[in-house]
Amino acid sequence: MHFFTATAILAAVYGSADATFMDTDILAANGLAKLGLHVALHGYPNTEKCTLENVAVRREWSLLTKTEKLDYINAVKCIAKKPAKTPAAIAAGLKSRYDDFVATHILKAQNIHGTGNFLA
Repeated sequence: MHFFTATAILAAVYGSADATFMDTDILAANGLAKLGLHVALHGYPNTEKCTLENVAVRREWSLLTKTEKLDYINAVKCIAKKPAKTPAAIAAGLKSRYDDFVATHILKAQNIHGTGNFLA
């Protein structure tokens, strides 16, 4: 783990002289270093404490039951009926809470899709 952490930090900092680093790159490298230190000091999380009742799990659509699919569709329909909360100065033209979700995804995608958490 120490080797991976050190390698990731060095690659992020010294990977290319021509690279332009964003503040999020520095935050990601710091977060990775802190995660490595935490695991080194405390070990990995206790898998017995992490259950389906207390953790959010991303699931593949094709693996959902018919009832779970209908529940998801109904939830999407529900937020589509709620008024948007995002200010027009941030994203103009939003009509529903679903639009808020889409706008947030679009605005954050470039920063989030390239992170280690997303790619893991």
